[in-house]
Amino acid sequence: MCHLLPSAITFSAEALGASYTLGGFLNSFGAASGISYLNGFTSASNPNDSLWVFTGTAGFTNGQNFAVTHDDGTQMYVNGVNVLSDPGPTPPVTTNFTYTGATGNFPFQFIYTECCNGQMDYLTDLAPTIPVSEPGSLLLLGTGLIGFGAYARRRFGC
Repeated sequence: MCHLLPSAITFSAEALGASYTLGGFLNSFGAASGISYLNGFTSASNPNDSLWVFTGTAGFTNGQNFAVTHDDGTQMYVNGVNVLSDPGPTPPVTTNFTYTGATGNFPFQFIYTECCNGQMDYLTDLAPTIPVSEPGSLLLLGTGLIGFGAYARRRFGC
């Protein structure tokens, strides 16, 4: 399990002297916390021939430009729609794309592959958002609870 911080997704095995390991990649730039390794993997495991899936929710605006730097290929989906397909293997390359879907907060899924040893980079200026309740929803909930309390008081004589 890996918890992303609410900032741009930035992982690089070469950054800040990080080693070519799962731990070096995931901890570059302090990008992840609370990491649990499964299936016999450890932070010292070699990430070669691995597949990564980053998921979350982010705000998207029609016409907004994003950049993704990656090596060895990426697929990007927003709200289930493929918005970027850049297969690999490649050396690190920056791919720019313009989001053309509806404006709003939507789930995303970025698929990244790593092969062939050497550099390991996945950086994008897309920043995941943390869900926040709308004030109107909280007001509606509060009003509903008050109304239910008044009904129960009248009905049951409390």
